[in-house]
Amino acid sequence: MVADWAPPCRAWTADERSWLRGLLAAHRAVLFQDVDPVLRIQLELTAAIGAPVGVRPRWHGRGVIPQVRFERHDPAPHNDVWHADGSWSAHPAAATVIYCAEATETAAGTQLVDTAAAFERLPSARQQELRSRAAFHHVEQAESLRFGARPGGDGAGTGSNRVTAAIAFRWESWRAQRRQGRAIPAPRPTAPALPGAVHPVVGARDGREYVYLGAHAWRLDDEVGADSLDRIDRWMDEITSSPVIHRWSAGDLLVFDNRSLLHRREPGPIGPRLLRRTLASAPGPLED
Repeated sequence: MVADWAPPCRAWTADERSWLRGLLAAHRAVLFQDVDPVLRIQLELTAAIGAPVGVRPRWHGRGVIPQVRFERHDPAPHNDVWHADGSWSAHPAAATVIYCAEATETAAGTQLVDTAAAFERLPSARQQELRSRAAFHHVEQAESLRFGARPGGDGAGTGSNRVTAAIAFRWESWRAQRRQGRAIPAPRPTAPALPGAVHPVVGARDGREYVYLGAHAWRLDDEVGADSLDRIDRWMDEITSSPVIHRWSAGDLLVFDNRSLLHRREPGPIGPRLLRRTLASAPGPLED
């Protein structure tokens, strides 16, 4: 939905917060256009949904506001696959808020898929199968498996969640470049303690069930290794076959449900763009 109201550069009133949350419940995504670049506008909008979530500090240098993540024409390949932000947390963020400061006509868009609508289209037997499962989510563990030892698949379909050899190669190049300026730890191998948060594959929000998987899901509750990843990818191919694309223009401020919507960067050439992301916290686990 495109909003015809300019978000304020102040704390939102109770009525305004209720209005925004109602729009998100009804439409899952809301776009504000021609928004002033003042950071406080984005932070206040984020706080109207839930407290802004601090990002992992190792991805940033000193002096960066911990609740804000910048993507400066960054070709990081983990944005190429479907994901929900922070799914490795026990209480994943309720909403993602992205402001576009710069974008050329060739800038990659952001694809979104409504997994609640996708779940409703699945056969009842598949729905029941998904309801009975849980998945482990952990960013380094998933990156180690998906971008390291397990490239494969053609990745040509608009809904594919598979990591191609090209994406894996870009991941290694990107990681080497990051080490030159800001050290990040290498992905860890599988540990006996099964890292990360465990979430049911099917969650519920606003009276609708949705599928909660994505590239951070690296293992199902009763499967290990390639079997888990293959099954996760097959399910992901089913639910991400009909995405929508938002093509960025400077001044866009997009807020979307981070649980029932999965997102990724549009496949293809990566044009220059500068995005600013914040996350709004949620009061509890997936069923809230």
